[in-house]
Amino acid sequence: MKRVEIEDLTQIRSPGEVTLSPEGGSVCVTIHTQDRDRDKDCTDQWLIRLSMGEVRRLTHSGNNPDAIWEDEHTLLLQTEREEGTDSDKRGPEKKDSEDKSSDKKDEDKSSDFYRLPIDGGEAYKAFTIPLEVSEIHRISKGCYAVLADVDWNSGDTPGIHILEEAPAQSDGDGFTSGHRNALYIYREEGNALTRLTERLENVSQIAVKDDRILAIINSPDGVMRVTDSLVCFNVSDGTRRELLPDGQMKLTGCAWTDDGVIFAGSDMEAWGMCQDCDLFRIGSDGEMRLIWEHEGNIVPLDVSIQSDVFRYGRALKTIGSDILFIGQERSGADILSLDAGAGLKHVTSLGGGVVTAFDADSEHMVA
Repeated sequence: MKRVEIEDLTQIRSPGEVTLSPEGGSVCVTIHTQDRDRDKDCTDQWLIRLSMGEVRRLTHSGNNPDAIWEDEHTLLLQTEREEGTDSDKRGPEKKDSEDKSSDKKDEDKSSDFYRLPIDGGEAYKAFTIPLEVSEIHRISKGCYAVLADVDWNSGDTPGIHILEEAPAQSDGDGFTSGHRNALYIYREEGNALTRLTERLENVSQIAVKDDRILAIINSPDGVMRVTDSLVCFNVSDGTRRELLPDGQMKLTGCAWTDDGVIFAGSDMEAWGMCQDCDLFRIGSDGEMRLIWEHEGNIVPLDVSIQSDVFRYGRALKTIGSDILFIGQERSGADILSLDAGAGLKHVTSLGGGVVTAFDADSEHMVA
């Protein structure tokens, strides 16, 4: 057997995020490859037309980490800028005066977005957001929820960060040194950017439904907290409502339902940060209810929603009354379904294989 060389590793194509089009006719897949010459992880977008069985590569630059569907026939692609290249400094006007120093310092980290018709035609530039965007979600036409890394350091000593924020006990993770994953609303009309989260808040995950954004937020101030809050932002009226206050649970996933929200959380009373999560629902009445408790003598599977192998952001999804999630079982990870009666079943059974991402609607599932 031929031994594996470094060159062989550069030929591996690893699928990342998968997203179904709004009507379920196509799938966009993020493919990761390794570029030895550029010494970087490259990401490109591929298209699968389910009705025709067509598989087509959409981008070739290696700098397209994210894509979302605008409609059944159009993708919005994010393009990373190569270090040292010229950048378009024209960006949205800021609504918050306190953002100006940070935005000026990070203006070279702008993110470009292009629209690509999948039925033919060239991609064309849609807009530029003057932030290092890590995630974007469509709310409505021309309106987007954006997660972006913001550096609140003073900038007086470039390249030097004072480690003044002590981490929680999580393998050293938590030294943010002034960096925050902040939540913004971007409106293409007027080229306007509005920050929703407070200066010190850090957002780990969001879910969008109509004009509402559900966010898991950590609020470190000197010390990285272990617990999180669950917050709902209403884009239409600009209100913010705290569904679950900080200090109660460590949260690992959230999603909208027809009549409220669900989330995965742990009170950490038994095993601390290693404790498996339970599933909870907050209905329209605002009451929190336990809908699935992870206990070995109740659930006949050693499954954790806080999966170590899950990497790409779709941890929870609801289809009708069913809840879908990726759970870890022994050495593998499968998609699991929890019905209204708290009955748990495998959607996939890979026998040690690993599901890293999935998407689904009422008729299709891709993983």
